[in-house]
Amino acid sequence: MVDSLFDFSEYTMRTLFEGRFSLVYSAFFAIAILGLFWFATRTLYKRFFSKYIIDSLNHLVFMVLNLALLYASLLLLLIPLSDIGFKQTTIIELMYVVDVFSCLLLSFIITKSFLPHTQRALQTRGLQSFNQHWLILIFFTSTAIVSIYFFGLLKTRYYIDPNLIYSINIILFTPLLALAINDLFQVVLIKCFRSKTFIDILSKNLLILFGLLILSISMRYSNYIDLELLNIASLFIAVMGIQIAILLREQFPLVLSRRGHKPKYIKVISNIIGVVVAVNFIGLAIYLSNYNTFKYLSGFFHAITTISITVLLSLFVKYIFIDEITIKHVDSTVSIFLGRLIITLIILSATIIVLDDFNLNTHPLLALLTAGGLAVALALQSSLSNFAAGLWIVIFSPFKLKDKVKINSQLGIIVDIDFLYTRLQKYNGELVIIPNANVLSSVIENIHRSKIYRLPVSVGVAYGSDIKKALKIIKEIIESSEHAGRGIKNAIKNSSINTENNLLYVKSFDDSSICIEFGIWVSALSNFAVIQHDLRMEIIKRFEAENIEIPFNQLDIHIAK
Repeated sequence: MVDSLFDFSEYTMRTLFEGRFSLVYSAFFAIAILGLFWFATRTLYKRFFSKYIIDSLNHLVFMVLNLALLYASLLLLLIPLSDIGFKQTTIIELMYVVDVFSCLLLSFIITKSFLPHTQRALQTRGLQSFNQHWLILIFFTSTAIVSIYFFGLLKTRYYIDPNLIYSINIILFTPLLALAINDLFQVVLIKCFRSKTFIDILSKNLLILFGLLILSISMRYSNYIDLELLNIASLFIAVMGIQIAILLREQFPLVLSRRGHKPKYIKVISNIIGVVVAVNFIGLAIYLSNYNTFKYLSGFFHAITTISITVLLSLFVKYIFIDEITIKHVDSTVSIFLGRLIITLIILSATIIVLDDFNLNTHPLLALLTAGGLAVALALQSSLSNFAAGLWIVIFSPFKLKDKVKINSQLGIIVDIDFLYTRLQKYNGELVIIPNANVLSSVIENIHRSKIYRLPVSVGVAYGSDIKKALKIIKEIIESSEHAGRGIKNAIKNSSINTENNLLYVKSFDDSSICIEFGIWVSALSNFAVIQHDLRMEIIKRFEAENIEIPFNQLDIHIAK
């Protein structure tokens, strides 16, 4: 019994996956798509979808899942029949009955789910007088025959051509399903757009487009309709697709602006969306009209789509990791560096994909890059060391963007840290570009990090002046200065430097004067030159009032007789 069970199981699986490939895989594909769409509608419910659509999709997903479970259960019930005397031919006939029964149930589910939307679309267009019973009969019958034919189960007797029956039902089925889908999209359009004129134009175009798509795709499975009609339908699909692309390109910026979003690259994004939509509709039209031509041009369409998506992803990464974080956060060094690295990886990946779209073998290219990696590393040793140093700077953060630092005696503000160089702008406007490796090997004075800095100022006093009085005047000037960094604490952890008291002392005895130097604690973000200027002007003013001389360099020469 066990052996026969496994033998028949193997036979059944072979029959399913070889003889009924389209039915089984279509069922799994439909479940996956519906489940994904159900999750998306749940996630984006408040923004794009209404309860009307959610309820319809939930009901459809639930019914299709139940049908899939029922279909699998019926197939499993057929396995033990071989053990109780049923022939394999009989079991195959029973499997055919199960397939047809499942198609009829699927048709019932589709009719029950989409018929209310079709009726609503007819009422919207003033066709309320259409007989509802005939509508239900046509929808269910055409759906059943189309699904049975599609899965290769339609069998006819005498001289009735199955292609003829299929084609007639497709002509009946297409407008009804197109109306239902258009009604669902109508709700989304009303949710997203405000212009009634734009909604009407787009709705009519979508109705025609859905009808042509359903008709063109369905007729490819029939040999009864002349392919010239498919070419005409494909031409209309291309025209409608271009028109929809133009409408989306014009309305996309308006929709974002109404919702309070004003992306920096909105024009570029809208243009790319228009190009992607137009190119894919043209590709679909070519595919439906002539598969050989599409196969020849498929690489081009894929390449255009890949490049467009690459640009969109790069702009998105730049907007999120660089623009937004730089505006909202002072510490944006890591985000900018990471954003540039991600953009580089996206571009490299897109390049490989585009080459593959044109049937160019990328394996030799990857092998060449791998084999030449050592040579490139040796040739670009300095650049690689700069890149590694840049990563080190970003990870361990000796300084960040907008920090005031001194590197190699160059004092200024850090304005950029890229893969190879660090850019520092001096206070005279000069831009100093320093290789990252040199930055890492240099002594870095980060003035910004401690938030407070003791600014040194020196002044010379004549030897005959009252030094104690001069020191007292300078102390008063320091304590009354508006630049003194009162209340700013030392931000460096484990530091024992006292920032409360300023430094004042006699530094040296020079040839022409006594040098007095003092250090005043100021904010690290302040302009040091302005502070030094104000202090020196105040010292000159007070010294003149107190008759304290600031000498100039002089040399006394004594001539011996």
